[in-house]
Amino acid sequence: MRAALQGRDTDILMHVARYRITSLELVHKLFFPQQTAEAARSVLRRLNGPFGFLQSRPLYGKLLYYQLNPRGAREFGEPVESTKPLGPQALPRAFGVVMRCCTTTEPQKRITRNEFESACRSLFEAGVPFNDFFLATAAEGTQHFFRIVVDLGGDADRLVRKLLQIRSAYSEVPAMLSILDEGRFGFSLVTTSTSKEEAILKAVDRFNVPTRVETFVLPELGNLLPDFYAC
Repeated sequence: MRAALQGRDTDILMHVARYRITSLELVHKLFFPQQTAEAARSVLRRLNGPFGFLQSRPLYGKLLYYQLNPRGAREFGEPVESTKPLGPQALPRAFGVVMRCCTTTEPQKRITRNEFESACRSLFEAGVPFNDFFLATAAEGTQHFFRIVVDLGGDADRLVRKLLQIRSAYSEVPAMLSILDEGRFGFSLVTTSTSKEEAILKAVDRFNVPTRVETFVLPELGNLLPDFYAC
């Protein structure tokens, strides 16, 4: 028997569709902040399984992540690929993105493919590939475009060279070039420790990266990167 949507169910499922994964801790924080974790657990239990809209898989330790199941993907117009297990690089990327957007002091929303097509029409038509982006409005009202990059290990210099390569590719697209020239593009970099963050910021200065780079330290990310080393 198909699970009926109740209360916050649709909001939770739209959250999963936006970020590809969620966790008990995130659902508790975002949707049941005034209640115990059991309230979030109860909803996830009801939505999980073949007659619901979600499925659960191991995250790390005893923790699980939740993603749409085939029924949920059909219901929310997501591709069937969104229901498959995330691999050793895709999982930490998705985890880093959802934690960056949903647990910081200034939360942001990862824009969906449809939102990218409508809100960033000139970039979409110019062939800028859809990725983990969010839009932020500056104090003066201008809209800034950020790409989230999750540190999957390796030294800081290699990571910063990757940022420069991404920026260089964007500079070849006229519609993106104006955003770069106006200083309205930046990177939001998720890494595992303050020591790695410090190494990255030093490399950003050393390589004279001409684009804003903000950082977010997520120690839990290291649990998904068994071969991770700090710098």
